[in-house]
Amino acid sequence: MRTAIGLATLVAATGLARADTDAILSTDTPLSRDHWELGLAMLLPAELDQDVGGHAVVARQVGPLRLGLEYTLVGRSAERMLYDKDTGAVEVATVDAQVHRIGVGGRYRVGLGTRAVGTGLYLEGGVGRQQHRFERGPALTRDDVALGFGFEMLGGGAQLVGFDLGGRFTLARGATDDAPVESTATVVLGLLLGS
Repeated sequence: MRTAIGLATLVAATGLARADTDAILSTDTPLSRDHWELGLAMLLPAELDQDVGGHAVVARQVGPLRLGLEYTLVGRSAERMLYDKDTGAVEVATVDAQVHRIGVGGRYRVGLGTRAVGTGLYLEGGVGRQQHRFERGPALTRDDVALGFGFEMLGGGAQLVGFDLGGRFTLARGATDDAPVESTATVVLGLLLGS
């Protein structure tokens, strides 16, 4: 009995017993609370034919699901094999383009943390429309599907700030009807702001 009283006195004196619920790990974090969010990211290419790009999203978080409107700008520059459908000739030419993408996306977050700071993993998917604007020649417009995964941390009270590190893969139809599906892979390094 004396040991139990001594232990209770020690816990109370050192502050080890806290009634503060902010210190308890929970799934009720800024990652799962309803809020508006702005994401700004740098896209680091996994392929040599793509330059570093930029990505922005305006989104609404509802529970663990984030729905947003996205805009991406990436430069592409590489030597590519060009196929002439009429003559069957193949030539290698340098093609420079700016790729603009507008899309909608959803992100499902699974987080753990305190009420002030949450960390978590996410899976995301979306659809978009790309427009490739070449230095010379006509523009190419095509639809795509984007899939991604990553890690993020978000914290704060009424105003939120955090970061995002992930991977994103985009699949789009080829430049011509008989061309194969094109895929791109990027590493996403982003800043998250919310309220």
